Amino acid sequence: MHAWDQYLHAELKNYFADLCLTDLLTFVTYPNLLWDWIHMWPLLGLAQSDAIEKEEMDRRGLHLMGLKQIFDAYRHMLSQFLTDRERAGRYHLTSEHYTRVALRIAKYLFEPKKPGKIYQYKLPSEWTWYRQEHDDKIFRERKAKEAFQAGLQYLPFFLEEAGPNDELISYLKTNKLDPIRAQELPRIAWAEDKTKVERTVEAYIKASFLYVDSLLSLIVLHTSEI
Repeated sequence: MHAWDQYLHAELKNYFADLCLTDLLTFVTYPNLLWDWIHMWPLLGLAQSDAIEKEEMDRRGLHLMGLKQIFDAYRHMLSQFLTDRERAGRYHLTSEHYTRVALRIAKYLFEPKKPGKIYQYKLPSEWTWYRQEHDDKIFRERKAKEAFQAGLQYLPFFLEEAGPNDELISYLKTNKLDPIRAQELPRIAWAEDKTKVERTVEAYIKASFLYVDSLLSLIVLHTSEI
């Protein structure tokens, strides 16, 4: 085993021991440029107060939360490992991992926006001391809009990687994108990202039912042969 793979096996045991950190790893495999990692916790449904400990654990490990786009080569190296069953072994990301995160992102995108409730994003460390304790509503509102658009771009990927799941299918069939936040999207995001999500949701539901039907057909065939 190469030294890089040995290092990752040692570090990933801490990530796979924590459900939220395991979910965080799935974003490593997103094939395009990621938005800021600051959006990951709200997309995963984790409150900022609960994210502090997770971020500290990550800082001592692979340091994903501070990863900038210019270091995407590092992220893709991690992705190649996590998606290679032979190299990753027990740390190989499966369809079950993507299914769980797809449901979390869907809930973030589909649940109605609550007036006055904004995710308590941690203010940037580089801000001057006199703003650190200031509840900057404008900053948090901007980040919330970015997170919604980021989620729109991420969800199709996660649905394409997800396996058939009753809870996810049921949720997608009975819920739609939050219309209030959708109306706040830039025009191009409304035209492209929103449309792609709706089409991918429809395709996922259809593919899941086809999978179940084919599985039932195999069971019936096997039973008849017995």
